[in-house]
Amino acid sequence: MHLTRFENKFAQFASFQERFQPIESILYMGELFCSIGNWIAEQIGSQNQSGSNRENDARQQCCLRLSGQPDTGTRTLPIARKNHSRYLTALVPACLVLTAAGLAFYKIAYLDYDLSAVKESESYFIETVVQFDGHGSDVDIALTLPRNDRNQTITDEAFSSNDMRFKVESSDAARLGIWHGDQVSGTRTLKYTSTVFTKEMTFGIDSSLSTRQPAPKQLGRLLLSDSLIQSDDPEIARLIDSLGLSEDSTILSNLQKAFDYVTIGLKYVQYSGTTDALTAYHLGEASCGGKSRLFAAMTRHLGIPTRLVGGKILSSGQSKATHIWTEVYVHGHWVPFCPTNNYFARIPSTYLVLYYGEMPFVSHTRDINFKYYFNLKKRLVSNA
Repeated sequence: MHLTRFENKFAQFASFQERFQPIESILYMGELFCSIGNWIAEQIGSQNQSGSNRENDARQQCCLRLSGQPDTGTRTLPIARKNHSRYLTALVPACLVLTAAGLAFYKIAYLDYDLSAVKESESYFIETVVQFDGHGSDVDIALTLPRNDRNQTITDEAFSSNDMRFKVESSDAARLGIWHGDQVSGTRTLKYTSTVFTKEMTFGIDSSLSTRQPAPKQLGRLLLSDSLIQSDDPEIARLIDSLGLSEDSTILSNLQKAFDYVTIGLKYVQYSGTTDALTAYHLGEASCGGKSRLFAAMTRHLGIPTRLVGGKILSSGQSKATHIWTEVYVHGHWVPFCPTNNYFARIPSTYLVLYYGEMPFVSHTRDINFKYYFNLKKRLVSNA
C-alpha cells in the first residue's frame, strides 16, 4: 500500500479529533475509510480480473477443442464476476463510521466533552482606510488598532504608509498606529489591514457575591467621578436610592437593576457628539456612549470599578461607525455589559475591542480634510 495516498486524510482526521469536533470527525472518518475500502477493492478487483481472464482463456480453448474447428470466433458463455470487492467497499466504511459515532457518543455521554466546540467561529478581514489632504505642513495621525485579547485574535497585519513614517505604540488603554509626515502636500491614503478571529463570551455571576469586594489599588481611578461619568453627583445618588440599589445588596442584584434601568428606561438615539451620564439621565435618551456612561456612573457610585470599552461592531460592508460599551470588575474578573444592545454579562462575537477608557478612535492634525472608513468582509472558520 502506498501510504502517501492517505497521509493528508489521516492528518485532517487527527486535527478534527484533537480539537474534538465529533461531527466533522465522523464524516471525515467515513471519507477516509471509503478511500481505504476503494483501494482494497481495486486490489481484489485487479486479482479477480486477472483470474477471470485466465478462466476465459481456458474455457475458450475447451470450446475450440470440442468443436474441432480453428478459432473462428467461437462464442463462449460469460464468466460471472465475483462481487467481493463491491461488498467490501460498502461494509468496511460503514463499520468504521459506526465506530467513530460510538466514540463520539462515549466522549459526550461519559467523558463530559463540551459540544460548544462543534460550531463555527467568526473571522473578519478588516481594512481601515484613512485619507487626507496635506497643505505643506507637518501631519500626525494616530489610529487605534485591535490587539489580541481574551475574545479576539489578530493576524496578518499590514500597514501602508506612503512616504510617512510609521510606528506602533502600546499602553494599557490602547494600541496605536502612528503616522508622521514632514511638510506633507497633496492627497494621501493610508491603510491598515488585518484578519481578526472573534468569539462570544458569557459570564455567570454568583447570586451570593457581595457588592463590597477587594480590588487592586490601581483600579481606584475607575471608581472616581469625572466630567463625563458623574458618579458622585447628588442626582445619581437619588437615582440609586429610587431604584433600591445598595452596597448591602448582592452585586448581581445591583448590576441587574442598574442595567435594566439604562437599557429599558433610556431610549436609544444616535448622537454625533459626546453625551455625559447626567445629560443622558436628564434627556431620558442617549446613544451608546451616553447609555454606557450613565451605567458606569451608577455602578461606580456603588463602589464597583467600571470602565468604558470602545470598539467596532463587525458586519460585512463599508462603514464608519464605532461603538461603546462597559466592563465591570466583579470579584477578580472584567465582565462585559452593553446596555445599548442588551448584552448582560456577555460580549457577542461581533464585538471587536479597540481601546479602554475615554479616547478617540482616531486623532489627527487639524484642517487636512480628514476622513476614514472601514471595509469589512466576514469569513467562517473552524474553531481551533
